[in-house]
Amino acid sequence: MGKIIVFYNHKGGVGKTTLVHNLSFALADAGKKVLAIDADPQMNLTAAMYGLSTAMEYSLDEDSKWLSYIERYVSLDEYINQ
Repeated sequence: MGKIIVFYNHKGGVGKTTLVHNLSFALADAGKKVLAIDADPQMNLTAAMYGLSTAMEYSLDEDSKWLSYIERYVSLDEYINQ
C-alpha cells in the first residue's frame, strides 16, 4: 500500500498550498505516483496545478481555461456521492 501524506492547519497563510504544490511535483519528478486532492472551496491548489493565476481565468465563459478543465474532471463532492 502507498503512503498517505496529509497537510492540515486551520490557520490561513501558513504555506499549505505552496508546500503541497511543490512537494507533489517533486515526488512526481522522483517517479512517485501522486494524487493531490484540493478540498478547499477557494481551489488555490487546483488553480496552481493548472497554471491558472487570475480570477478572469476562473470564469465559466465558453472560452475560459477553467471551463475546459472542469468539464474533464469530477469534483471531490461528485466523486464522494457516486
